[in-house]
Amino acid sequence: MERFPVELIYVVIFAGFVLFNWLAQQAARRRQQEEQAQAEEPGQGEPPPFEAEPVEYSRGRAPASVPAPAPAPVPVVRPSPSPARAAPSAVRRLHPVRALLKDKPSLRRAVILSMVLGPCRAQEPPEQR
Repeated sequence: MERFPVELIYVVIFAGFVLFNWLAQQAARRRQQEEQAQAEEPGQGEPPPFEAEPVEYSRGRAPASVPAPAPAPVPVVRPSPSPARAAPSAVRRLHPVRALLKDKPSLRRAVILSMVLGPCRAQEPPEQR
């Protein structure tokens, strides 16, 4: 008897994953519908909500309830009138090279640095060893 093709086994495994995913989604959907149905029908099978019992105090009286403080008024911040200014002039953009090399000393340093470092070795063909 010949062996099964490997591709057929892969297809069966893939179909198993797809089926498992679909069954998990259906179970989650069913569980969510049951939770919604229980939320719409309060009181069946659920214990009554907890009600606090009055507490006896050691001195014989209940403490006076403290009223909640009123919320503090929120201060209104009004912007002060800004003085009349001229519209900002358009900023002239510098070329990237000119932005890096602002003056002659920085240009001189860049030239010296390029001479010391030399050309990029990545452009050279690999050496045969």
